[in-house]
Amino acid sequence: MGGDAAEPRPALTKPSPADEEKAESLLRQYMVLSRRGDREASYKLLKEAIQVAPGSAAVILANAEDLVSNKQIKAAAALLKEGLGLYPKDAKLETLYGELILRIAGVADLTAPSEFQSMAQGGKAPIFLAAIMPGAGHAAVGELRSGLGYFGVFVVCLLWIVLTPEGLSGIAGQLGLNKNAPPVSPMIWIPVVGGFINWVVNIADVSTRIKRLPIAPIERPTPPSDQSFEL
Repeated sequence: MGGDAAEPRPALTKPSPADEEKAESLLRQYMVLSRRGDREASYKLLKEAIQVAPGSAAVILANAEDLVSNKQIKAAAALLKEGLGLYPKDAKLETLYGELILRIAGVADLTAPSEFQSMAQGGKAPIFLAAIMPGAGHAAVGELRSGLGYFGVFVVCLLWIVLTPEGLSGIAGQLGLNKNAPPVSPMIWIPVVGGFINWVVNIADVSTRIKRLPIAPIERPTPPSDQSFEL
């Protein structure tokens, strides 16, 4: 809880059904105490759940969210990456991991996962990110593999242009921007056109995927019967 460095954590392995059930019970108690603002007691329950079943998907997610709340973004991303090795199809782990990768890259600087999810559901943020960098919009909506594909095509096209002798200056010359540019093979337009098509399709694909996203209701915890609750 708190601190600048992440604490050492055990290696992740899938827990037994009994351990997973016990960990989930501890997480439920952890959530109740967290909502009541009892940070110290709730943190003890989280640590106990981590000790019981560190490889549970629910525990990994709760642990990562706790690390994010303490601004340990890289530690949370490393944990989620290892967790995705155990649960490659877990949407919650993949979505949070994608968001943290964007934060680390400096593309997104949001204070909570819920903020980013709300923006994604609004349809503006992922499209904007896709326009800036192919693949970033897909990561924003949790489609990390597709995002890596679009980003990979972008990198290949960029390297093709940069590594072609007189590639950039040749393009400028053919566009009439550099009259002194040496002649360059027309083949240089293959990565230019390919990169542009990849950019356009990437934006269109993000826009289509956003329309299929379910609108998640905002969950508000039930106030404890013995304590007041304020939004």
